Amino acid sequence: MRFDTYDIFARVVPAVLTGIPFYVLYFFLVSPVLGTFFQSLLSLKVISDVTVAVALLYLAMHLNRFISKELYEKRMFKNGQHLPTTCYLLHSDTTLSPELKQRVHDKIQSDFGITIPSAREEGEDEGRSRRLVADSTSLIRTRLGKGKLLHQHNIEYGFVRNLVGGSVVAVLVSVIGSILFLNLYPNTTAAGVSLALFVFYALVLLFGKKIIRSHGTNYCEVLIREYLAL
Repeated sequence: MRFDTYDIFARVVPAVLTGIPFYVLYFFLVSPVLGTFFQSLLSLKVISDVTVAVALLYLAMHLNRFISKELYEKRMFKNGQHLPTTCYLLHSDTTLSPELKQRVHDKIQSDFGITIPSAREEGEDEGRSRRLVADSTSLIRTRLGKGKLLHQHNIEYGFVRNLVGGSVVAVLVSVIGSILFLNLYPNTTAAGVSLALFVFYALVLLFGKKIIRSHGTNYCEVLIREYLAL
């Protein structure tokens, strides 16, 4: 596998952070058994540990992205039609000045041949306006590519989105670990770590939507500034 900067910071790092509860279970519960088996079979316990860690990391990367997209992003932003990058360019939204929005609309018309509906047309069919604006912002992202500030904000948004998504599973695994190490397989250290992790991931989930929306807004503002600066 080859990773670029986005993959490392927006996917791998969240996967590592949210994969810790799995590793706690493996280290304190599974490894003593599997480690002995692999050591007897190959005399290379390190290989078994590394193999399991890599497999868990790969799984966590894809699971985090799937959950964050399906459970958070699509529901929060209604399949992209309520993303800040879409809402800000609607006439009904008051975040940007009418003059700035008109500049963006005119540039979209010039660059892509897409005419953003007027305020009256938007009032009559807001859904169509949202679809056109969403399509336009997708083309803008392609046009901008990896602009320095835009790429950095995209990485930050991807990081928090995947961290929140991964925390859904991580908090459940932390609960399972806490129950196992407090009752079935008593281990004070493992139980303490699992409980601490539960608190951390629960806080991430508690503020998850706010964090995602905040970073989405920051990304939108940079997108508009860099587009107008072209």
